[in-house]
Amino acid sequence: MDRAFEPLTEAEQQWVRDQLERARAFACEYDSHFHDGQPSLESLDRAFAKYLTFGAEPTEANGVVLAVGAAFGARLVEDLGFRWAIATDDYGTDLAVLARPGRGNVTIFPANFVAKRYERREAPFLVNAIAEIRHHLHEIAEEWGESA
Repeated sequence: MDRAFEPLTEAEQQWVRDQLERARAFACEYDSHFHDGQPSLESLDRAFAKYLTFGAEPTEANGVVLAVGAAFGARLVEDLGFRWAIATDDYGTDLAVLARPGRGNVTIFPANFVAKRYERREAPFLVNAIAEIRHHLHEIAEEWGESA
């Protein structure tokens, strides 16, 4: 399956920023330990777990998934060197983050990643996921004879 990547347009970048603000509001509402700034993955894990336990309204689930997904994607970009992109393949177009293009090709679809955990009612998962992804990137770098 061939996949093409395009950089985000300004409108798409603004959409990501809007989702990050929604993630902040979500953490404010569902994590009593969160106070200000962008929420950490620990805070989002606590908020998501509480949301699943006490507030998971099907009508707002998509918004929560998109916001938490964008925040997870932002952490991958900021902490692990991924970059945002619009991915297009035989199945359609979606927001993605990618790392190591041409040298391991790691692509993650953050909203889909979170949506699958929502469907399974799985929480917490973000902190462990970023650790696993970091480890995977390190293994790929070693395979390519690079330092991580």
